[in-house]
Amino acid sequence: MPSADEPSVKAPPAADLLDIVTSILRVEPLEQLFDRILTTVARNYNMKGMSLGTLDESTGLYSHKASYGYPPDVVKRIRNVAYTYDRMKSDLKDEFRISRGCYYVRVEDTAMAYDDDFLFVLQPDQLNEPRPSPEDWHQLDYIDFVMTDKNGKWIGWLEITEPGDGKVPSKEVLDRIEILSNLAAVAIENSRMYQEAVDSMNESKHYVDLITHEMNNMVRPLEHLTKELRGVTELDSKAMDIALNMVAITKSMRGLIETVKRYSEARSTRSITLRQIDLRDVIRRTSETAKREITQKQFAVNFMQPPNECRVMADDLINDMFLHLFLDSARRTNGHYVTVDVDIDDVYDVYTVSISDRGSTIPQDMRERIFADPGSGMGDLKFSEVGLSLAALVAKRYDGIVSARDRHPGTDALGMSFEISLPKAK
Repeated sequence: MPSADEPSVKAPPAADLLDIVTSILRVEPLEQLFDRILTTVARNYNMKGMSLGTLDESTGLYSHKASYGYPPDVVKRIRNVAYTYDRMKSDLKDEFRISRGCYYVRVEDTAMAYDDDFLFVLQPDQLNEPRPSPEDWHQLDYIDFVMTDKNGKWIGWLEITEPGDGKVPSKEVLDRIEILSNLAAVAIENSRMYQEAVDSMNESKHYVDLITHEMNNMVRPLEHLTKELRGVTELDSKAMDIALNMVAITKSMRGLIETVKRYSEARSTRSITLRQIDLRDVIRRTSETAKREITQKQFAVNFMQPPNECRVMADDLINDMFLHLFLDSARRTNGHYVTVDVDIDDVYDVYTVSISDRGSTIPQDMRERIFADPGSGMGDLKFSEVGLSLAALVAKRYDGIVSARDRHPGTDALGMSFEISLPKAK
């Protein structure tokens, strides 16, 4: 049995522990983290051979994910070794437990050795050597630290296959290593929860896509019927107004679903496919889209177009950003005509786009809320009002910013001016 009478054992350096904890918090790749844990144990506690494995939820088998001290060809073979739960429980009997999650299995206490056990022997020439004393290590000995989840389920293990000094590690050393194995267990659970969150998010996105598709299918026939109704001379104006209102409401529903979908996309992913996009093209394109979307009013854009390209790094969500700013201007403008002035300022390393309208003024105390995340708890912002929040989120995605001010500060003139500042493409 491990000795408890050895001198005090030092803990792993704080820097090593900090690296491991940081990796766990960042949900870094598990195998990379496992390699780091094994290296930390080997360096600080003089281990010659080790392995670390986890439960594969899809197969129900326990397989090796990292190893230390073995040549590449053996590592490849170790990776192909997998155990059933029954095999794990059979190997790690309660009688071998020496602490809460630590099992010391001596060759003398096992009825037989499996073929895969010999893969982990680093010095096969010593296999038949007798154990000189209880403190000495045998080539077929192993010590396992079982990792469990919060429900006590076995989710992995860290294994010592050979100490560097050929001696059974002391209890104090094993206690230190068990702390690191517990950190590995936390990492496994974190990774699993993170993946479940990603899967749920992707599943939710699938449902939103489905809802959007179905909403489009419902709106298109109504739009077609409205066009047909326009040609029916017997239809009175009241009936026509009702039909038009039905279409407007349904289109609003479709727009809401589409906005939520875009918001989810902007919030849940960091684009790795940003490309150079000319802001002039974006403004021309989205202003035309706005004209088609705003069916109840006449929408016009006065664009002071610069002669030279204004390129920024962005993706397709930049179209949603400008479209929602245009739609907000239309929403706040009373009357049938909506006019928006747009210009682009070139200042150092940033392009600033100004969108000025003649709609109602947004109160000063509301200007922080309109760009806030609907789920942030800032006021009673509804998802039907997330257009500006989406614009701010997309700008942030490109390391930019959106702000709002009075169109003519210090006067009673109606209107807001939105400024979108984005870094120039380099």
